[in-house]
Amino acid sequence: MIQRKQTLWLLLAAVCLCLTMVMPVGTIISKELTFSDLTILGFGEDVNEAVGAHTPWGVLTLTALAIVAAVLAIFGFKNRAKQLKMTNIMMLISALTIVVTYVYVMSYTPEGFMNDLKPGCVLYFVAYLAGFMARRGIRKDEELVKAADRIR
Repeated sequence: MIQRKQTLWLLLAAVCLCLTMVMPVGTIISKELTFSDLTILGFGEDVNEAVGAHTPWGVLTLTALAIVAAVLAIFGFKNRAKQLKMTNIMMLISALTIVVTYVYVMSYTPEGFMNDLKPGCVLYFVAYLAGFMARRGIRKDEELVKAADRIR
């Protein structure tokens, strides 16, 4: 049902995943100690000349797929099996995105630069945990429906 708790958890996951597109997930620090935030949509302007413009298309694609899966799970409330499947897919993609983002931020360090993770990475964990809580809510609804069917 659309007003159930799992819908709120899935909405939280979708919002967190949307925010990761614009919030910095890492920082590139040059020798001169100039900082530039690294987002999923690319580097900050001041680093583009030093390291070249680079958009992590893999991370961007995985994030977009996780957002789509979360939204489909929200609107799949009439079919709990489909909603559970979409939630599991969203959680799998979110977990994969966590790993890929970490590898991307830590491995893409040009000569003479350092890197650091930013709080934007935490939003992937929040989205995964929100998916987990939504999955629990969907399963509880399924058990409630089965128990009601047994009573009839």
